[in-house]
Amino acid sequence: MNDARVTLVDEARNMVAIHTTKTDGGCTFADLSGPTYTASAHCSPCLGALDDQSLSRLGDTR
Repeated sequence: MNDARVTLVDEARNMVAIHTTKTDGGCTFADLSGPTYTASAHCSPCLGALDDQSLSRLGDTR
């Protein structure tokens, strides 16, 4: 996903960092000291490129 916003959260649910993915869909989080993190991605423009069948699999009920 290009231009997606990726949020990184630690085990205590504190937001550690937010990055936007590059054109290849990748992003890098550096200087992480904890053992476990959760990453989530959000890409509103990306949903516009998906067809109805793909949105259905994602649970979107538009």
